Amino acid sequence: LPAASAASLRAPTRVGGEGQTQLMADALLRTLRRRVPADALALAAFTSTDLTPNERWNYVFGKACLKGRVGVFSFARYDPAFFGEARGDDAAARATLLRRACRVLSHEVTHMLNVKHCVYYRCRMAGSESLEQSDASPTFLCPVCLRKVATALRCG
Repeated sequence: LPAASAASLRAPTRVGGEGQTQLMADALLRTLRRRVPADALALAAFTSTDLTPNERWNYVFGKACLKGRVGVFSFARYDPAFFGEARGDDAAARATLLRRACRVLSHEVTHMLNVKHCVYYRCRMAGSESLEQSDASPTFLCPVCLRKVATALRCG
């Protein structure tokens, strides 16, 4: 699919608690559901704008529909500039950003395969509510979640 801006998708926004623009993730996911190609496994959206699921929440790193095959992920809170700090241009700073992004994106993509949060083991599919929790979580799936993914992909 060609890239599409949040504006072209008519994604609603709000001003978040830190004064930042936030995309309303739930509304964006509804829009994305109508755009999933018939031959696609799933459709993931990426943004550098902060996300909130709805008016009641502060923020989320990403959000996905368990059965809708769509998800959205934001890089915003991985950028030190979001918090008013200096951006590191060194390899270590880029590696940290990439590691964090891969963890959350893999979590959301696994949700798009209809896998819920893990309650069995310390696993990539455990929920996280902060950057610190996300950083401390493993990069791998536990045997239970790995089996769920294999079943969803019809290879297990």
